[in-house]
Amino acid sequence: MKPPRFAVVGHPNKGKSSIVATLARDNSIQVSPIPGTTVTTRCFPMQVDGETLYELYDTPGFQQARYVLDWLQQHAGSAAERPGILRQFLEKYRDSQSFRDECALLTPIVAGAGILYVVDGSRPYGTEYEAEMEILRWSGQPSMALINSTGAGDYSSQWKDALSQYFRIVRSFNAHEAPLQQHLDLLRAFAELEESWRQPLQLAISYLQQQRQQRLQQSAAAITGQLAAMLSLRLEQVIDEDTDETFVKEALQLRFRNRLHQLEQEGRQFIENLYEHPGLSRHESELSLLNDDLFSEQVWLRFGLTRGQLATASAGAGSIAGAGLDAALGGASMLLWTGVGAVAGAVSGLLLHRHGLEITPQRDPRGEPLFRLGPVSADNFGFVILGRALTHHQFVSHRNHAIRDPLTISQISQPFQVGALSQSQRRQLIRNFRQLRGGKSAKKIPGLLLDLLQAQEA
Repeated sequence: MKPPRFAVVGHPNKGKSSIVATLARDNSIQVSPIPGTTVTTRCFPMQVDGETLYELYDTPGFQQARYVLDWLQQHAGSAAERPGILRQFLEKYRDSQSFRDECALLTPIVAGAGILYVVDGSRPYGTEYEAEMEILRWSGQPSMALINSTGAGDYSSQWKDALSQYFRIVRSFNAHEAPLQQHLDLLRAFAELEESWRQPLQLAISYLQQQRQQRLQQSAAAITGQLAAMLSLRLEQVIDEDTDETFVKEALQLRFRNRLHQLEQEGRQFIENLYEHPGLSRHESELSLLNDDLFSEQVWLRFGLTRGQLATASAGAGSIAGAGLDAALGGASMLLWTGVGAVAGAVSGLLLHRHGLEITPQRDPRGEPLFRLGPVSADNFGFVILGRALTHHQFVSHRNHAIRDPLTISQISQPFQVGALSQSQRRQLIRNFRQLRGGKSAKKIPGLLLDLLQAQEA
């Protein structure tokens, strides 16, 4: 059985390519504010695990709709003849430059594709669109109108009054912001327009829902792995009697921070690839809380628990093996790292405040002296890592493929709030953080994280 096919058509520069990019989840589709960017019709399959669920045709915009409609009306008799007359028009002008764009966009429709007619709801309705809609009606193909919005204006009520006269279904759909549920709602609506599409589109909906759940599970497992690696991180540096201890300590601290940064970036890259956003660019200045050093006070204030919240959760989490309550809370002392370069550039001194991290002298199995740094003993460090990971996941998992701008803070509607966790969740997380910090497996944490990720879907 052939997958359902949809031709995305409309006036130039109304967001057709953005609609295709979002519904096909394809970053390769050229999206531009310049009219006429799409000059040929191209087919983009929506695939899950190699299975094509449906196909979308990105088409040029109407250019001479009024002249095309005049030709059709001159050659048509009854309504029953109209689809055939439309085919005659294509046969006559297919190889001509006279109606190149109209022939390109009508070809998949005449071949059986359903119609997604896209308009810009931020612009006023005009009678010049009526010729386009009438031509599409002549095809007799199942059709739906989508009101996209590319600007600040709102003329959607005007558009709905006009579009409802030509299309059985009219929906508002923002290609940049529409969540997965709206994608699925469009497929459900199309399934009702054409009986032969019902089964494949219901199957497509099921596939997409299963894929989403699998991605959430994979994300939970990946973030668990990131937490385990970062919470248990410990570095050592062998020294001898000629060693400049100050230099070695500073170098060890820098290695530690760089390794944490690397682990965090690897985790983010996995999430971006999982949701098909490889090589995602970021607006660094607007994402400072995700890109600032993990030990900056601002980051801990934003993503960590307050001292009171942490004290209550730590007490409920049970005894702390190998560390006092002060260490679990982040420590009352203040450690000064001086002369250490930041990950993204040199910083003249870094003040670590209540982070439970210090360099200790040790000996290796051969009795050689060494310095050891890590793991970070503060329970709050786990919440900082988790908060940044869940916020990044929220950015990426809800980002539509029509968006071409760098990742910015404005693109996230519900940043993760660690303070919103229940007391039970905080206690369970602390127990698991301590297990991971000790190099042990924490079997419950993937389930805890999956619950948090699913809450982001609401």
